[in-house]
Amino acid sequence: MPRMRQLIIINAGSFGREVLTWAGQAMRAGAPFKLKGFLDSRPDALRGFAYELPILASPESYQPDEDDVFLCAIGTPHIKQRYCALMEQKGANFATLIHPSAVIGHDVQIGEGSILGPFTQLSARTATRRTTPASAISRRSAVPAKSTVTPYWRKEYSSGAMRRFYPGHGSAHGRMWERRAWSFAAWRPA
Repeated sequence: MPRMRQLIIINAGSFGREVLTWAGQAMRAGAPFKLKGFLDSRPDALRGFAYELPILASPESYQPDEDDVFLCAIGTPHIKQRYCALMEQKGANFATLIHPSAVIGHDVQIGEGSILGPFTQLSARTATRRTTPASAISRRSAVPAKSTVTPYWRKEYSSGAMRRFYPGHGSAHGRMWERRAWSFAAWRPA
């Protein structure tokens, strides 16, 4: 039986609380975690919400314990990279969260720290590379195309975000939607 690790979510904001829900669902399905709390620089981030998990500290002041693993629930890539790099410098290990409803295809590589949300589908020969500490986040029915490698600079995508319009292909109007693992946000290098 795998060792039970203490899961800490970086960010107690809306996405952090969403990841908390997914982590609880994954734990009920057998993920080897025990929830420990959040890291957030805003001590009042959970005010008005009924969560039993505490904000342990800010990412800047928290020193990881041996059994701690982290999920970085920050959607803005350059901020996510900053906090992941900060925690890695302190020796932090990142968990991989795969929601129980995710469908994983053949020859799929999921990088450390990836968060695969509900109904995510990773087709054949798809990879979430760990080229930076800020790894992949897949939310709400994401379906990357086969043989896709998510780019290091932008790793958050959702079903609405991955559809790009390609004129002149297929339909009666000469148009079709093609799914790709690119983001709705503008490209921003780290």
